[in-house]
Amino acid sequence: MIAAAERSHLGQSFLLGSTEMLRDLLVGLLSCSDSRRIVIHANLHTIYSKSRSQSLRKLLDDLPDKLVFFEGIALKLSRFVCSGETWPDVNGTDLIPLVLERAPEGTRVAIIGGRADVTDLACRRLSARYQNLDIVSQLDGYDGMQHLDAHITYLKAERPDIILVGLGTPNQEILAAQLLHDVAPRLVWAIGGFLDVASGTAARAPALVLAARLEWLWRLLREPARLWRRTFVEGPWLVRKVMERLLVGEGARS
Repeated sequence: MIAAAERSHLGQSFLLGSTEMLRDLLVGLLSCSDSRRIVIHANLHTIYSKSRSQSLRKLLDDLPDKLVFFEGIALKLSRFVCSGETWPDVNGTDLIPLVLERAPEGTRVAIIGGRADVTDLACRRLSARYQNLDIVSQLDGYDGMQHLDAHITYLKAERPDIILVGLGTPNQEILAAQLLHDVAPRLVWAIGGFLDVASGTAARAPALVLAARLEWLWRLLREPARLWRRTFVEGPWLVRKVMERLLVGEGARS
């Protein structure tokens, strides 16, 4: 099997690989007692947020114990325009279940994020689906954040193998870095909206829409108030960044 490759685009380093390759990498890390990694799926929203958040920029540029995966049609197209290369991209909502189902028996999981009802339902569904997992704690991403410090103390005693954090970018990545330092699980995974899907409160796009790489449009039409900015602000920002790289001749090198 060809090893995952480290490549850079738009000033961000990514670990590239197929879904199966990255799945096996993460399952292997869950089996390794000295593993300590943050897993981040970086899409256009992540790269845009990095340009606006010094904390996220420092984390993505300087933190050594991170795995940053390439995600999303916008970045995929921008890379092709810059270099003519088509990079594999891996969606977290697809990858997370593949890793959970192959995690070692007795893998201890903590979950942070989502509304209280969504988090509770997601935990119950994940427990029923993955008999190999032991969900040792859950904390919702709203009122539960008032008790974050106490919960981190609790997690230190519980020693989860993996912590799933779904608070939205950049909050989830910043908290993931803190949890990696304070709790030291084998993996801390920034999971975006995975809990909504896992709980059944949000559906994936139809198969034909997914195949056509138009899930972003399907989601925009369903949630325009929440997602319009990602299309009409972040999209033009990306076009400008790509044009800058083409004009200065950096497309093949970054």
